[in-house]
Amino acid sequence: MGTSILTNTQSMAALQTLRSINESLDTTQSRISTGKKVNSASDNAAYWSIATTMKSDNQSLSAVSDALGLGASTVDVGYTALNSTIDSLNDIKSRLVTAKQPGVDKSKIQSELDSLTSTIKSTSESASFSGSNLLSIDSTDGDTKQSIVSSLSRTNGEISLDTIDIDTKDTALFDANENASGLLQKGKDVANVSNLGIAIKTGNGSDADRDADPAVDAMGASISFDASGIAGNGNSVTLSGKDTIEFDLSVNGSTKTVKIDAATVNAALGNDANGTIDSKDDIKSVLAQAIGDAGFTVGDGSSNDVKLEISSDNVNITTNATGAKTSIKSTAATSSSNGQFLTAGLDDINVTNASGDDIDNYIHDVDTMIQSVTSAASSLGSTKTQIDNQGDFVSNLMDSIDTGVGRLVDANMNQESTKLKALQTQQQLGIQALSIANSSSQQILSLFR
Repeated sequence: MGTSILTNTQSMAALQTLRSINESLDTTQSRISTGKKVNSASDNAAYWSIATTMKSDNQSLSAVSDALGLGASTVDVGYTALNSTIDSLNDIKSRLVTAKQPGVDKSKIQSELDSLTSTIKSTSESASFSGSNLLSIDSTDGDTKQSIVSSLSRTNGEISLDTIDIDTKDTALFDANENASGLLQKGKDVANVSNLGIAIKTGNGSDADRDADPAVDAMGASISFDASGIAGNGNSVTLSGKDTIEFDLSVNGSTKTVKIDAATVNAALGNDANGTIDSKDDIKSVLAQAIGDAGFTVGDGSSNDVKLEISSDNVNITTNATGAKTSIKSTAATSSSNGQFLTAGLDDINVTNASGDDIDNYIHDVDTMIQSVTSAASSLGSTKTQIDNQGDFVSNLMDSIDTGVGRLVDANMNQESTKLKALQTQQQLGIQALSIANSSSQQILSLFR
């Protein structure tokens, strides 16, 4: 191939090589200056997209971590206040025991009780952190749950948030809602509970305790739960939170306490029932569940079995349909919005003119309160542990995401520094090669001299 002064192919090749070296050198220098091998979508669109999304999620996880810290502080405040309340309740119980002693000045003891009650109220009202109070609430609007954002996850591109929920009905000492009650208040009657047969009648409509003679009454002894308030009228009974119906059932001398709450309803009818009873069949199923839970065997009514039957407006409890001299009775039927069957709430305790039996009832009530508050403190303690564990997990997850993103986009500085030295050497050689290629054209002049 001849030599041309119009087209210098050697120079073109050297220039193209030098241009490629300079581009690689620019890339390497950019990676060294930024510390990233993927700094924009043009570097690697897939990795840049993943890294950008994960960085955004990590910022959100930082907010989750802050929320967990706030929730932990709220629970800590509530837990500390509950422990203080337990101490005060123990003091109240000891004062009540003292009030039982002959010759004591009950008015002075009442002053001490009033002071301790005031302390408990002050403690519950001040147990607030950033506007959240778990011990003193107003459930008038029905919203008693406080949720703490606990985690963030992305599945198939969709963001979802998980929460740790605290139902303040389980922790509130006082509830300003006139239709509800805190742990230190006497529970209100559950709305519409009479529709579920709290007004109990026997088979012959007289009293709730009778001996049955099969020769006179082939049905034997029975108790009827009046279902007319529900059946065919579109009415229903819903038990929520700690709403509880309770009655004593005695069959042939064996007495057990039967309790019905939302969990009983859902166990009998399925979780979709959400504590709601709206038919005679529902009542029968719920009674069967509750009576069985109490320890009786629900069967055909023979021997000591309890049998349930539906009549026109009633659900009947019978036993020993053909046996001689059998008995069945129900007593102490009641209901409570907080599941505590107290004779008096904390505010109602007054020993000034109380009898010995009254004080015994007060002592029993306060002991019940102590157990309830202890249970609430235990629940908050478990929640605090859950929050702490979740906080540790979120922190570790953030570190793992940072590490994963780094593997995608961070530059290997050892590798890049070595590459930089090599490219700088190649650049110098490229410049030298281009200089040689350009000088070859100058040598043609010597042929014309």
